[in-house]
Amino acid sequence: MQVKHALSVSLNKLGDLQHGRGDVGDACRRYEEALSLRHELAESVDEDRGVGTQLDLVVSLIKVANATQALDDADLAEPLLQEARKVTEGIAGRVQDGDKASMAKLRGVQAYFDSTS
Repeated sequence: MQVKHALSVSLNKLGDLQHGRGDVGDACRRYEEALSLRHELAESVDEDRGVGTQLDLVVSLIKVANATQALDDADLAEPLLQEARKVTEGIAGRVQDGDKASMAKLRGVQAYFDSTS
């Protein structure tokens, strides 16, 4: 499980680099690979203990959605954003106050949705 998580992080970072260079198509492919891994990870963890994994899934969903929007494919982006919102709503009340990393990531995701509404 740790290997898949590490690989998904690396794929997202590669996607970020490619996106920053203007290669949105390749960035989108890296983000999609990371998303696939994060779906697998989210399905394999206990829901109560998997808040961080669920937040990682949300981040990947948003990255793929943003990349597809940049490629002028809003029809593909919208279901991804809907899934991200649904997952975020499902975990918002389960993030523990002491879990600073998850709390910060959740605030970032919520700020993203606030800015795009």
